[in-house]
Amino acid sequence: MGGRRIILAETFKTPGKSAMGSCISAVGEKINIAIASKFCGNVKLTHVEVSDTIDIPKDRLFSLMSDYNNWPKLFPNSCTSVKLIRKEGDMEYIEMGDRRYGKVTEMHRVIPPDEIYIEEYTPNWTGIFVNLFESLPDGRTRLTLKVDIKGNNLLFRLIDPFSKSYVRNRVRNQIHEEIKASLKSITG
Repeated sequence: MGGRRIILAETFKTPGKSAMGSCISAVGEKINIAIASKFCGNVKLTHVEVSDTIDIPKDRLFSLMSDYNNWPKLFPNSCTSVKLIRKEGDMEYIEMGDRRYGKVTEMHRVIPPDEIYIEEYTPNWTGIFVNLFESLPDGRTRLTLKVDIKGNNLLFRLIDPFSKSYVRNRVRNQIHEEIKASLKSITG
């Protein structure tokens, strides 16, 4: 199927404020460790990057993933429904039905031709997901997902020493592997 590589996984504590409210960029700005530090104040974030090869061309994968209406087909094990709440410029605020958390709020920002930025808010965690798409010479796509996540409850504080592995495995199994499986039925 393809060459998965784990690029980076780390947990870091940012200096400054302690409120999570400022952790997620209000304008949907690209987030990396330095920017997350600026927005997140004194909270622990887990940063993971997972890269994998997907067996369809980049333009097709980008098109499927950039339309949130495709998410119940792409992620059938987790996403039950999607509904546009509002649109502000290039940012779409989505209410997503999630099998685990019920209703989840997300902000999607599609940045053609190769990036989808998502902020997600659940009862247990708040996360920033940057999906990067790269064409490979053989016609397949390298999909890299950069995740910055902050736990909102006691469970996340308890598993903090293991959070890198936990988040990395969730990304691998519930996003990359689910996309691969669902693409087989969508694209034939």
